[in-house]
Amino acid sequence: MRRSASLQRLLIYGLSGPIIALNVWLLSLLFRYFQHPITVLIIAAILLG
Repeated sequence: MRRSASLQRLLIYGLSGPIIALNVWLLSLLFRYFQHPITVLIIAAILLG
């Protein structure tokens, strides 16, 4: 019983790192793709707000 809990914890910690890295990479790709519209919207919000 104790061994399976330890293995489960190891799997959770071992897989969370690559999943977080993949999400960060995907967000950076999305930001680069939409960089121009995001920049325009931020500047418009600053000027109008």
